[in-house]
Amino acid sequence: MDIKEIKAKLSILEVLQHYGLQPDKNDRLRCPFHPDKTPSLQVYPKTNTFCCFSSNCNAGTGDAIQFIELYEKCSKHEALVKAAQLAGGEVAKPQAPATLLIETDCLTKTAVLSKAFAIFKKALPLTKRAVDYLQSRSLDYKQDETGFINAGYHHELGKELTESLAKHGLLKIKPAGGYSAWAKDCIVFPLKNQEGKIVGS
Repeated sequence: MDIKEIKAKLSILEVLQHYGLQPDKNDRLRCPFHPDKTPSLQVYPKTNTFCCFSSNCNAGTGDAIQFIELYEKCSKHEALVKAAQLAGGEVAKPQAPATLLIETDCLTKTAVLSKAFAIFKKALPLTKRAVDYLQSRSLDYKQDETGFINAGYHHELGKELTESLAKHGLLKIKPAGGYSAWAKDCIVFPLKNQEGKIVGS
């Protein structure tokens, strides 16, 4: 069972049920990744994704596999193995070891995300409304890892990096050509794995 097949067979609601978590009628629940008094984790059953909207949480947005990775505090490969089991199968074993393929893909993604976040972090102090908003929420961008996504940040980037950003969802291809920024004009926080590498935002 490959990653695409796992994602097609395993729903985010099945993952939540496995961990004894039950969303309310609005598909919200108290986030298990930070102390949460009111439901701040939104579940999207149609896209099998989740998003925590609390400024006190680094969970960010992710899919069923990323939820397992965060909840189990495990590696991406371990999360894939767990997800495959929940989906009723096993992780596919191609000619090369599965762990090697997954780690290679992860390294590529983390390298791109690290470059992107460096750009976002540099842009934040230059954006007054972003700094003002953070200060209003008692957040210090000089101490906390925070970035800001300018709508046209990608215009000055090289072709290879731009295509890599699009591949990993940080840029969206326009039907008429060109790209638009994912989460443009938004403040972002890096989501890191146990090794301290950025795996999402």
